[in-house]
Amino acid sequence: MPTQIIPQWDDGVTEWDQPDTFWDVSRPVVAPLPVNPNTTYVAFNPSNSSNFQFQATLDGNNYIVIVTWNLFGERYYINIYDTSQNLILATAMVGSPNFYNISLTAGIFTTQLVWRVGSGNFEIIQPN
Repeated sequence: MPTQIIPQWDDGVTEWDQPDTFWDVSRPVVAPLPVNPNTTYVAFNPSNSSNFQFQATLDGNNYIVIVTWNLFGERYYINIYDTSQNLILATAMVGSPNFYNISLTAGIFTTQLVWRVGSGNFEIIQPN
């Protein structure tokens, strides 16, 4: 069997190669984001017997956020409903590190809904 040579690839983007920095953040990875006074925190306390849910104000309207566990995917999903029980968004829950926001509502709402892995909290970040 012939030996396969795996090509080496270097895109020349040096900021990705530097230790302790993230590609679009100008501070070290360990530095947390600054405190935002427009942020509401919700402690995520999942239960084995029922779905976790809370109310959130997104873009000035009230919504119900229900977090479900998917046994097949072995991960949490968020489901956002309006007050009339219409499903607005259903997506897998992706955790954000302390130094960067990954909005679970990007493209749907300008208000960011973030699940912060380090604290175990949901953060509802209203736009400035």
